Amino acid sequence: WRLLQRDLLTPDHVSVCPAAHFPLRACLQSPVPSTHPSPFPVPSTRLLAMLSRGATLSLFCTVAVLASLHEEVRIKGEAGRRPSATCSTMSAHEEGMQRWLADITYLHPNSWSSWDTHDEGQLGLDSYRYPLAFLGYTFASIAEELTPAYSELASDVLKNVFDRLLDKRVWEFWGEKQKYGLSYCETNLRLGAHWCPDPVFYENIMYSGHLAQIGALYESISGDLSPTSSGWVFDNGSGFMQNYTLLSLLHRIRDQMEEDETGGVCCEPTEIYFVCNHHPRAAFKLFDAVHGSAFSDVDEKWRAFVEKTVVRHGIFESFSDGFFNIFYERVIKNWISPLGCAGNDGWALSWLFSWEGEEEGEWEWTSTHSTSSSRLVNDRSGRNNADEKRSEEDVIGEIKEESMRGASAGAMFVSGVQALRNNREWKSGRSSGEAYLSGSPLCDKMDWNWEVSTSFYLPVESLASSLGVNSEGSKVDEVHAFLDNNYGVWVNSSTCRGKKVEGEVCEDGSAGYFYNTSSGYRIWVTANALFGSIVTYDGMQRLYSKPFFERMRGAPHIVHADYPCVSIISARYDDHSDRLMAVLRWRENEKNRAGQDCPPFQEGTSLTLNYPPAFTPVSVSLSPEPFFSNGGSVQCK
Repeated sequence: WRLLQRDLLTPDHVSVCPAAHFPLRACLQSPVPSTHPSPFPVPSTRLLAMLSRGATLSLFCTVAVLASLHEEVRIKGEAGRRPSATCSTMSAHEEGMQRWLADITYLHPNSWSSWDTHDEGQLGLDSYRYPLAFLGYTFASIAEELTPAYSELASDVLKNVFDRLLDKRVWEFWGEKQKYGLSYCETNLRLGAHWCPDPVFYENIMYSGHLAQIGALYESISGDLSPTSSGWVFDNGSGFMQNYTLLSLLHRIRDQMEEDETGGVCCEPTEIYFVCNHHPRAAFKLFDAVHGSAFSDVDEKWRAFVEKTVVRHGIFESFSDGFFNIFYERVIKNWISPLGCAGNDGWALSWLFSWEGEEEGEWEWTSTHSTSSSRLVNDRSGRNNADEKRSEEDVIGEIKEESMRGASAGAMFVSGVQALRNNREWKSGRSSGEAYLSGSPLCDKMDWNWEVSTSFYLPVESLASSLGVNSEGSKVDEVHAFLDNNYGVWVNSSTCRGKKVEGEVCEDGSAGYFYNTSSGYRIWVTANALFGSIVTYDGMQRLYSKPFFERMRGAPHIVHADYPCVSIISARYDDHSDRLMAVLRWRENEKNRAGQDCPPFQEGTSLTLNYPPAFTPVSVSLSPEPFFSNGGSVQCK
């Protein structure tokens, strides 16, 4: 440290690596430019300003190193005696899913070869818009839950997803003639036909809601506000061109919500789907947080409507275990969903808290509804609050009645989880310990098939676990076993990259992992499964209520890594210990985004970090030697 400090006091670029005295070999060199534009100011300052706060970097797997850079270039305490740090990271399967999903998006930004659909008309649930959107939501959650000190990969993937959503093959279905001779936008009762083929002007929230949410997430995570400031052009190549910005898109959606008596917006003409209306409200909430607007004020009418009507009851309730109504027909002014579907329930429960819920750490199960619902949850310390004198069915029945009278989202969620666990659509797999949601014949006809239903179950249980909902009856392990044993495929990018992999299993699976279900759903299933492994209630609340890039702004963070050569699977700054902790995997025998071979790890391989208050990039050379050599360690679980 003395040798390093001597040089830090004079030049702005240090090339001395005191290997004999300091195993880190922390050469501070000229900054490595990021492939992604940084939203933060990067003034030129001296290195002492850059290093005014500290960071700890741990590399795990092929690379293992722990570097410390602290205030005034001093070590706090004795080296080797610092307390062990813990950090959350991804499993091999989860990292493989992230790798495969990144490969089919931003690593191959113009290729659609892996994007299959059974429905060329783009009207069903295997349409492009759904796997695209949910893939983007998953990467946003990875940034929030696992890498809040690193946003580059999530930003790159979200930008690619946003650009793909603007591709005419995704949205032009709205203006194309259907078998009855009219396009969807021509069948609108009021304003649609006049604005054909504009895909977002009126109705079609099944597309515009996802476009809005992906745009809001990209702005929040990257800090690039160009979707609002510059916008985009819808161009169908046949004479239609229309300019929009994220702001004007949200205005169009809000105007329709204000006009409708329910506060909802139709997907298909006259049909207001409960699940589709989650996503524009998530966009409102996040856009308000980033820009200081007040779009979310319009949610109150919809909230009051669904709290009193969306839970299924009446003559059809006994025919199936579906908990939520599916869609509201605004011509006849009633919900049209005689059977309900497990897939609809899973989607609804997975995304309810993207726009509903309390601030982090403030959830009170008994504050907005009767204490009966608290009997189905565990408190944060793990104690079970179940009332042994009353059956679970009685408690669920009470909460369901409560929900129909206008109970909170919390009561709705708890009873919805229990209903999904007890759904009659559950089937056993071919091997013991496997389970999946089969989808009833009617649900399957409506595209609420086993793939959609089963994959949405996983994020529901992840949210329930993070809230302390009693895990009795959970089938998470059985669902993972079913997907892994029957559909899990490891692929190798050098032989399978850019190809359709249906029916083809590559030799080496080190580069990616996905669930090879039917071609129209495998991307969506894989994205939902990964999302279901990481999402938490508190994480979802932070992600949609606080700008991500502003939270990164005041702390050390990783600016750039040459993905996929370097995969960052955990990165978090701990302000209590003043340390930046990260878990990296170095990949050899891969190619980077430029198509170049990833070099083998060697001394001097660098990672670009940002240090406040000036946020000037610092290139830190890495060594495979662990910093702690006398008993200290970094524990990552």
